[in-house]
Amino acid sequence: MDFEVTKFLFDTVQTLLIAAIGIQSHLARREAATIASIEQLEDDITTKISEHSVKISQLETNAQHCPTHEDLARIYELIRDSGNEQSNKLTEVIKSQAEIVGEMRHINRDVSALRENELRKSGTGTP
Repeated sequence: MDFEVTKFLFDTVQTLLIAAIGIQSHLARREAATIASIEQLEDDITTKISEHSVKISQLETNAQHCPTHEDLARIYELIRDSGNEQSNKLTEVIKSQAEIVGEMRHINRDVSALRENELRKSGTGTP
């Protein structure tokens, strides 16, 4: 073989090897960057999960102080019962007021009748 052909083949093989090493190096760096990005995301997720765990525990602590469904049911019953009591008292007041109004009408009628009788007896009245 000729020296020129050998040199050409050697240069071609060397160029292909250098290109293969460059491609492999690029792929390795890209893989390392992907791994670093994934690790960063895992750290961010771990941090956020721990923050959420703290918030959830705070919410659970606060929820312990809130009334339960049974407590709210009892409160509703008390309100309803007191509303019924107030309604009953109001009904009683209205009935009493109606009785008083009726009695006042009777008294007014009786007073008018007495006044009319007095005026007739004195002789000055003309109703």
